[in-house]
Amino acid sequence: MLLGAASQRIEILALEWFGTDWVQDIVKEWKRKERGALFGIAECGVILYVISLIWGELRSLWCDGLEEYISDLWNIVDFITNMFYVLWLALRMTSFYICWRDEREGKRTWYPREEWDTFEPMLLSEGAFAAGMIFR
Repeated sequence: MLLGAASQRIEILALEWFGTDWVQDIVKEWKRKERGALFGIAECGVILYVISLIWGELRSLWCDGLEEYISDLWNIVDFITNMFYVLWLALRMTSFYICWRDEREGKRTWYPREEWDTFEPMLLSEGAFAAGMIFR
């Protein structure tokens, strides 16, 4: 449920539905600056969830040993899922850094989603997150 809430950006949806006029203005500004945005509340929960998943897998690997760990194919699926989530996290941080750098250099940072580059890290991160959700 947390993954679904993060993928739909539930905190923004809630503010759109129940927020006052000035909150609506804040949400519009957040949407305008979506590229390179920091993590939302639900996404922070997902990060903690992913850390716990990775910790559990590392513990299982340590206790069972590499050969036993690899022999269970579900562990391979879990490893792939965790790598998608780590990729999501890395690409989101990359997108944040690129926007921060561009803004510091005086370049145009915020523009509509339709104008984003095909290989925009923010778009790729959303794909990695979706791929991770498929396996979970």
